[in-house]
Amino acid sequence: MAITPDRPYKVGDVLTCSSDGFLPKYKWFDNDVSTTTEFSTSAQVTLTETGDIDYTCEATATGTDLNTCTGTADVDDIVYSKYQKHCL
Repeated sequence: MAITPDRPYKVGDVLTCSSDGFLPKYKWFDNDVSTTTEFSTSAQVTLTETGDIDYTCEATATGTDLNTCTGTADVDDIVYSKYQKHCL
């Protein structure tokens, strides 16, 4: 499981979740302070707003042994505007 690209993130970036296995199905979750909300079933999501993000991508796929497996990857960071200076 992986989420690309690496940080720093800016508005307009497209996060891509990737997974091994046959025909993975993806779900993206926004892990808000009080709730977790599913907001996409695509492998990719576009960052549309500045501020803190705490996302989880969940992938479910069929492995080489024909068993179904599920994995997750997280991104917890800040999204900057295209014009905002930032330090890593």
